Amino acid sequence: MHLGEVVGYKIRNIDYSLLKQFVLSMLWRASISDSYYYKKVKLGPLENKVKELVWNKDIGSVDEFSFVLAKFQDTGTVSKTMLDPHQERWWGRRYYRFYLSGYVLYVKADSQKTPEEWAIFIPSNNELILISRGRIENSKEYPLLVKIAQNSG
Repeated sequence: MHLGEVVGYKIRNIDYSLLKQFVLSMLWRASISDSYYYKKVKLGPLENKVKELVWNKDIGSVDEFSFVLAKFQDTGTVSKTMLDPHQERWWGRRYYRFYLSGYVLYVKADSQKTPEEWAIFIPSNNELILISRGRIENSKEYPLLVKIAQNSG
């Protein structure tokens, strides 16, 4: 906690290898998918590397396709909304953002080293640091969710 706010959680006894295999599989499947939902996920030359890792049940190095997991602090259904995954840049590196029913997964799809700012969140020693994204109503995603809801009704 920091100033009375939850900033994250430490989760012990995770199976890092299994979690990374899941992340790699999801990233690769999104990249090869023809679904409109995944249209913004295009790995380009990294696609074959991820495919090899997935097929060989290999997780690669800690820095390859490193990921950070975050969680909204809500218990309601709004935070469980699934927005389409998309590419963004963090500290000059390409990341893909996936929304997973209240969680947000950031996966590095870049040959550059993981930025120091996020390297501390890479799971190690079978521990995962889960970052708090706060309440979804205070997020940059919330106005988009409201707009989508208004246009669908």
